[in-house]
Amino acid sequence: MTILRTEQCPFIDIAIDNVIEAATKLNVKATIYPLQTREELLKLSPTPYGVYGVIYKNQLISYHRLTVYSALKRMKELELK
Repeated sequence: MTILRTEQCPFIDIAIDNVIEAATKLNVKATIYPLQTREELLKLSPTPYGVYGVIYKNQLISYHRLTVYSALKRMKELELK
């Protein structure tokens, strides 16, 4: 799992905590990439909402805050594919 983040929004920390908790429950390693520049954001972000993104199994599963349950549900759906 890859988590792209900026320091732009204070709620991103909570969003990341929820996703990491869900990943831990599924024994999935999460890597956080802090985006520092506009160029990094344009190059790496899979969505125009570039302040936060969660990529799992090459799929964007979120660009906004999820609950732990919602993150688990999305990850499990991709496990079944």
